[in-house]
Amino acid sequence: MVRRLLTENIGLKLLALFLAIGLVYIRAREKITSQEFSNVRIELVNIPSNMVLAYPDRLYNTTIVLQGPVSVLKFLTSKDLRFALDLAGKKELEQNKSLLIALSQEFLVARVKEQDAKQLKLRENNIHPSKVQITVHIRDVSQKNPPPIYASESLPEDTIEIPLYQLVKHVPVRVPTVGQPPEGYEIVTIRPYPSTITITGPEAALSRISEVSTTRIYLSNQIQSGTTADVPISEFGTADLPVSATATRVNIELKVARTKGG
Repeated sequence: MVRRLLTENIGLKLLALFLAIGLVYIRAREKITSQEFSNVRIELVNIPSNMVLAYPDRLYNTTIVLQGPVSVLKFLTSKDLRFALDLAGKKELEQNKSLLIALSQEFLVARVKEQDAKQLKLRENNIHPSKVQITVHIRDVSQKNPPPIYASESLPEDTIEIPLYQLVKHVPVRVPTVGQPPEGYEIVTIRPYPSTITITGPEAALSRISEVSTTRIYLSNQIQSGTTADVPISEFGTADLPVSATATRVNIELKVARTKGG
């Protein structure tokens, strides 16, 4: 059975083998050349959920010189090339700091066959601008018009800047209570510190939140004034629309007084 499989149509199989070897040989000896591509797009992927492009309609481009076989380069255009900068897990952005990324072949995506892409070479000195600085700016979603963004004064040479907005919202803290104080007493003041916190997250999530609440305070045994420290704020946001806050716990000032005749 095995011998039959090997010998059946032996002529066609040998011809296919010679053609494959010839093709590999021709590609190996194919002339390598260089070609310039302008307006190669720079894109940010996996932008944190609480951030958006400050100018989503603006295009960010660079110019590169690629090396590779003539048969591959002659069919390429700038629209087939792009730099994809992955922002997933970048702690610098989470800390509201700028992030400088040097463009390289690691980030280049070419819309060609995988075997053709492996033959393309890009040197870092053949990329201009060669660096991307990503800056984070605060935007309060409660404001209709976001604040203007000015170019960084200390922008490194040969660098393009891409600004992001971190979406925030300032919301009051509410203290829910349960029951009434003991007979002869009344609550004069119940106040959280801070009374307002800043939350950040996707705009769809922030639009749903008008306030946050602490856990409930029981009044039935409150007969003395004082401060309750580190009262947790109830959870807000959802798994698909996560929201975080500048504070997850607050202090609560409670003032109690005797009623007249109490």
